[in-house]
Amino acid sequence: MKKATRTLLITAAALMALGLIIGGIGFALGGGRMQSLNPIEKSREIAEGFTSVDISCSSAGCWILPSADGACRVETGESDVSRFKISVEGGRLSITQHREQQWHFFLLGSEKNYVRLYLPQREYDALNIRSISGGIKCAQGPSFEKAQLGSVSGSIALECAVRDTVLIRSTSGSISAKELECRQVSAISTSGRVSLSSVRCTEVSAESTSGRIELERVLASEVLSAVNTSGSVIFDRCDGGEIHARSVSGSIKGTLNTPKAFYTSSVSGSVRVPNNGDGGKCELSTVSGSIDITLAE
Repeated sequence: MKKATRTLLITAAALMALGLIIGGIGFALGGGRMQSLNPIEKSREIAEGFTSVDISCSSAGCWILPSADGACRVETGESDVSRFKISVEGGRLSITQHREQQWHFFLLGSEKNYVRLYLPQREYDALNIRSISGGIKCAQGPSFEKAQLGSVSGSIALECAVRDTVLIRSTSGSISAKELECRQVSAISTSGRVSLSSVRCTEVSAESTSGRIELERVLASEVLSAVNTSGSVIFDRCDGGEIHARSVSGSIKGTLNTPKAFYTSSVSGSVRVPNNGDGGKCELSTVSGSIDITLAE
């Protein structure tokens, strides 16, 4: 046997032995049994009264859904390494995902944790959801005074009614919100797409660094603002008392509902806007991106 071949065989055997030793340690630390990531479905009915909802998750997907039978219910998908703590205190329903800190080298399945909160269709004070990698979806039905939703890499979709303020933040996940009538909406993403549809508020603000900003039938009685760096800003039948849109290398284009007093600026991009009207101020600026705005028919 060649020396090189013998060396490879010895190295492979040593690595295999080391893996068995480490695996044995992990098996012992895990309670001497195989650990499973497959979800264990649990359901709990909430009888206590509450006016606000607070959910904190790491990897779990979060859904806010209308209750069909008028009862409040929490459904969770848990595993050997992930559990949920549910409590009602001081008028607040809290749902928190807890992950085991032990070593688990023997894991079966793929982790798919989730929490589904079924709410009676009435008015609540506040909705606060935080997630790291799980997605967040709030369906039509329940109504909140305020909503604050945040995720690092999970997507966020808001469809439930909010009466006062909405704040949505994401790092790389997409953001979408539609059918909103409230005082203020702010949607902020780093690289994810921001999409607002059928939104009617006093103030609307959308920000992104590289993700596309899409505004469809967004009406702001005072200020509509869209700020991007390398992504585009798209208006589709939008309007505002004042409109401010800015991008560095992305384009600004689309349709507005009423004439505006346009103030445009671009270093190297083309500019095409309607003639100035007697509407509110519309400031549009880019560095290298084009500007192309028309009035909706």
